[in-house]
Amino acid sequence: MCHTGCIMCTGPTNSECSSCISGYFHYSNSSGNYCLLVCPTGYKPNYKSNECEPLLSGLSKAQEATLQATPVVTSAAFLASSVIAGGLSINLMVCLVATESLANMQYLNINHSDIAATLYAGMSSSYVPNWISAFNTLPEDDLIFNWGVFEKNQISALYLDNVGDALTEMMIYTGFFLLALLFTLSSKTEPLSSSSLASKAYVTAFSNLLGNMIGKIQSQILFAVIQIIKLNLFVDSYSRLSLFTAYLTTSILLGVLTLCFFRLQQIFQHKKSSRDRKWIVSEDDQFKSTRIKWLEKKYEFLYGDFKSGQVNHFFFIYWIIGFNPIYILLIFSLQGIPIMQCFSIVIFTLAYLLLSVWIKPFNSKSPAFLHFFNFSCVLAAAVLNLLQPIVNDFVKDFSGTEILGRGIFLVIVFNTGTNALFSLGGLVYEIYIKIKLATSKKKKMILKRG
Repeated sequence: MCHTGCIMCTGPTNSECSSCISGYFHYSNSSGNYCLLVCPTGYKPNYKSNECEPLLSGLSKAQEATLQATPVVTSAAFLASSVIAGGLSINLMVCLVATESLANMQYLNINHSDIAATLYAGMSSSYVPNWISAFNTLPEDDLIFNWGVFEKNQISALYLDNVGDALTEMMIYTGFFLLALLFTLSSKTEPLSSSSLASKAYVTAFSNLLGNMIGKIQSQILFAVIQIIKLNLFVDSYSRLSLFTAYLTTSILLGVLTLCFFRLQQIFQHKKSSRDRKWIVSEDDQFKSTRIKWLEKKYEFLYGDFKSGQVNHFFFIYWIIGFNPIYILLIFSLQGIPIMQCFSIVIFTLAYLLLSVWIKPFNSKSPAFLHFFNFSCVLAAAVLNLLQPIVNDFVKDFSGTEILGRGIFLVIVFNTGTNALFSLGGLVYEIYIKIKLATSKKKKMILKRG
């Protein structure tokens, strides 16, 4: 007689299963062959074959590494080109938000193609392994969040199980920021000077930390909400720590966004008043002006690419930030109505693009192009995902799922490739400009001496 869950076996124990009954999934490792209700970490259930398959089963090691490395390379190139140019840009954050938006389409409650599901999983994976989840000893059956696609894909409700890798990344960025802060404090130069090497290192590390924090708002909100809703998981030290971390990181994020808003308000008011007053009349005014200039440099990446004449232009970053919670909460809340879920994402993304066209916040072509390009890619992928439930309602046994998946694949590859090339191209261009200026300066010095 076979063990529970096995339909065929080579013996009576749970490690001797050859195939599984419906509701169980076949999983093999060095210790045997099992039929499991819940697939282990790093695997997902395949309801067609009744097997546990790796999350990135359709990708080679090279492809997996490329998916994980591309966002890192793109971020580093955008950051480096901004530093070389002497001013930080919104481009990094826009790319991160678009990547998050595309990857989180895996939580649309539709019949995803194999290629799209694998690509989404690859985009969500990190170059840093989730070592924190290894401390979780709770039964996997109790961890599943029973709602829509989260139940179907057996996704854990624990915050640390889902964002442990992202938290590790943020700890690394925080470490760089703290090192830059110590370097600045220990430097002999004036702390509020924006021209010193220490200050530039501090501003760069601060911008990178804040940019990555804002660029990953969607995952933060989604998994914090799931953790908070699943109250019955407050059972051991790991689950308590997970809940506490969800509250803590969400509170920190809200605090940082609030602080940034008030800082931008200070900068905006200063810019507005400086148009009417051109002369500094006292030492107190001079100190305030120095302080504001430091704030301008520190928060430049939040407003530098936008026009400064109107509130909607200057604060457009908060339209970008506001896009994230609405987008992910639409995906989360409409799990029971797949067509409405996909349709709402299409309409919302389209409305956001039209709002951007109407406001016209950008002061140069480069950030404007990247913004509209990235969110147009999100819209294109959303439309392709909408076709899936619509066609399924009208055509029984629809066989074009993989065709739609290939369309999504092309959109994501085009988006990722363009962002990477744009960032690397920007880096090369800024290096070329710096070399050209240095060469020109050297020639002028030689001519003066001659």
